[in-house]
Amino acid sequence: MRLRSHRLNLSPWLSSCQISFGLLIFVLSCTACSSKHFNKHASAENRSGPRVLMIGVDGMSQLGIDRAKTPTLDKLRKQGAFTGVAQAVLPTKSSPNWMSMLTGATVEQHGVTSNSWQPHKQSISPVCVSGNGLFLDVFSQLRAERPKIHLSCFYDWADFGRLFDWSPLNTVQHYDNATKNAHRASRYFCKEKPDFQFVHLDHVDHKLHAMGFDSKAYAKGIEKADRLIGQMISNIEAAGMMDETILIISADHGGKGRNHGGDSPAEVQIPIYIAGPGIPAGVTLSDEIMIYDIPATILDLLGVTIPDCWTGERFLPKAK
Repeated sequence: MRLRSHRLNLSPWLSSCQISFGLLIFVLSCTACSSKHFNKHASAENRSGPRVLMIGVDGMSQLGIDRAKTPTLDKLRKQGAFTGVAQAVLPTKSSPNWMSMLTGATVEQHGVTSNSWQPHKQSISPVCVSGNGLFLDVFSQLRAERPKIHLSCFYDWADFGRLFDWSPLNTVQHYDNATKNAHRASRYFCKEKPDFQFVHLDHVDHKLHAMGFDSKAYAKGIEKADRLIGQMISNIEAAGMMDETILIISADHGGKGRNHGGDSPAEVQIPIYIAGPGIPAGVTLSDEIMIYDIPATILDLLGVTIPDCWTGERFLPKAK
């Protein structure tokens, strides 16, 4: 794995309710297939600067993308900045890496060492915490500095929801189906216009485990992700929001055989595509970017301070 020796700098662009037992049972029954959470962050702020849409595709490596037909990602690569060799943290399992992408922290800092991790039962205590006792995440930091910001998250893999504090978000929705999840996320983004939305898609990782990293099925899974992302972009364009939206596409890890978790380049290297207003086109990003630099860059794009307890740093080339 490469050691980082320097960074590219970016100048900032930038009552509680009483619920009867019967109603509680009704709510729980309605959320068996999809869980939804709405809190009272209802007041909209006077916006300036971009919206950010972050889409994370579980298990999607650049090596796999190179073997697939991905017109959407190819277009984003030309329109914005890109690297195919950003690095995941070790072990290259989903939970540690999604946690790093959400918190700007290393495994040693956030304490999520495996997919068996559960909140408040970890062997390594987080070095800085948010209101719910988990490591300070991107949503909590955004809410702290921009109290009226609109935040949303749509996720596919059920265990993703245990990795962050739900309370700062306007909505959190879970659909155990990539197509439905992407569709609902896109509809919400275009209708409600959040300032930051995180979308997690899980189907590519399913193909990796079922058929193997080198299989046609894995490549087809990436092609489906490309289509879903393309549909989301088309909806944003139709809503007239493209000129104010920065897209970031990345992944948590790659794969080897039918698994992942090791330190091979195929497992460690992940892509980052970033495009939108203020992002120079056709730029290759540094090969020293880590997965925990992604949330730091999101904060920077949205004009929010990167916490001192984060390891992640902002990345982007200087505008020409």
